[in-house]
Amino acid sequence: MERLIRMILILLTSGICFVPAQAGDFTYPVLQSHGSTLKSFLPAGWHMLSTATGDLNGDHLPDIAAVMESKTDLSADSKEDNPPRHHCPRIFFILFGQKAGGYKLSVQSNDLIPFADDGRNEDPFVEGGSLAITHGTVMLGVSNSGSNYREFDFSQFRFQQNGWYLIGLTEDYWELNEKGTASEYDYNLSTGKMKISTGVLNDGRKKMFMDVKHVRWTTPGKRKVRLAQYQSWYESEWGEIPKR
Repeated sequence: MERLIRMILILLTSGICFVPAQAGDFTYPVLQSHGSTLKSFLPAGWHMLSTATGDLNGDHLPDIAAVMESKTDLSADSKEDNPPRHHCPRIFFILFGQKAGGYKLSVQSNDLIPFADDGRNEDPFVEGGSLAITHGTVMLGVSNSGSNYREFDFSQFRFQQNGWYLIGLTEDYWELNEKGTASEYDYNLSTGKMKISTGVLNDGRKKMFMDVKHVRWTTPGKRKVRLAQYQSWYESEWGEIPKR
């Protein structure tokens, strides 16, 4: 019960939250299906936040995973914060390279990347997150922090069965108290197994890491979660998986 309550509180304040396709009077653009360059997919009034390049569908052509951000700030009071916090919509998208040149849009998600002001003390994506392509998969990281905790979520997506699926999810949770307790849940959705590590925080060369004290395995079972379903799955089913 304590774990469930904690997860609910985290989700309410976390950088991982569901953002509807339309917020107020703002409507997300539908990206064009083909383009000659990465910039050709960028609508007017948007700028690129992060990109990663690599082969994602096994055709030996360079593909691109990217995050763009609107220059429109939906926060009426953002300038009152010091430093100012911004509530600018973001889009995650993947492009497949084409043999004849240019790119084809593979997927677009309007709710995968949290807004800058969705984290309590930092931008969940820019300051504590990451985007990379490794071993033919897209690795996406976001963070969340409060006065007494830090949370990191790393999602791994792969193109398979003609679609994008979540194949791995790792959640690190650090309690910034005197004991410095920490836990990591590393879930492989393809095998259905999850590794649970617990320990304490150490500060090695000014970089915090978890000193693992105990490891155990559980078997939540295999899952088929499409990239487009990720947010709703995380908010509902992920919290239902026993982690203690």
